[in-house]
Amino acid sequence: MKREKEIAMKILRKDPRVRRLLMDLPKELSEKFTFSLRDLAKRHSISYGRISKIIERWHKNNILKIKAIPNYHVLGLRLLLVFVEPKTEDWIKKATEMLYFRFGGWAYGNGKYALMLLTPPLNKVEDHLTYIEENIGKMKDYYILNRLLPAMPNLDYLFEEKTPWSKLPIREAREVLYRIVFDKLDILSLSKLEHDGLVRITDLSRELKTNRKTLEYRLRTRVRNLIEGFSLELNLLEYDEAPKHLFVIWGDHVYKLSSTVASPYPTEVYLGDKVAAMLIDLPSKERLGFLDYISSLGEWREYQIAPDWQYKPLPVNALAGKNMWMSVITL
Repeated sequence: MKREKEIAMKILRKDPRVRRLLMDLPKELSEKFTFSLRDLAKRHSISYGRISKIIERWHKNNILKIKAIPNYHVLGLRLLLVFVEPKTEDWIKKATEMLYFRFGGWAYGNGKYALMLLTPPLNKVEDHLTYIEENIGKMKDYYILNRLLPAMPNLDYLFEEKTPWSKLPIREAREVLYRIVFDKLDILSLSKLEHDGLVRITDLSRELKTNRKTLEYRLRTRVRNLIEGFSLELNLLEYDEAPKHLFVIWGDHVYKLSSTVASPYPTEVYLGDKVAAMLIDLPSKERLGFLDYISSLGEWREYQIAPDWQYKPLPVNALAGKNMWMSVITL
């Protein structure tokens, strides 16, 4: 796999057309919910056959990931980031039994902690905190966040000496819509697109056993209002080259962290009220510049995330009916 990543990096370095086309992909999906690779290839003056083989190969090898980012506010869910001193080393088994578990793993920073991200319904945050205290371990810290922003990396920065963190443009978050009706088909579609945004609508309709035209209508009129947009991620470096870090930042200016969605490295930016969290695969050459930038936004804490973390998609089975989520913590 390392060899595949080296080849991918070489292609990106040599051909800026490939970089620009890849950066256009999530924009096209966010705006139209579909894209024509043939049209994109023509727009960027690149061979359709060549770019289709590149995307297919990188997608197959998990180098390229494009996924839909849920709009948790519209869905009526809250992002809950929790640090716990677990009772046992195998705490993750208990954590993954939770219906609204999203990801979890070990985090190291002034100690060793179980890190979890949960997405409970708005009125069930306290119930989840109580459950964790009773079943997993002592609560160290927790943070309530509002939204996850789509990653829109500027791949040109991969080949500059360093990323100009303080000069990245602040991203405007998509307008929050209210009273969006959704049902199981909408959430199933969103869950599949969250797993793989490049899935063909024909394949998706077949998997969901739904008429293609019906699905296309749902995607464009309902599901598109349930997402923040589509996110692009290129996994080009090994863990020892760019370990995954979590930064939690407090202050009046944390909204400016939205600019870091342009990071050329795999990045997830979570925004809350005067608090933000950011997961990033950060190479050592970028470390000081990045720390200098986030220090201008407020106080921060840093954790290194173990590579063997676990992840679950949007919990389709937690939907009790139209716009209704189950109030139970485990099934």
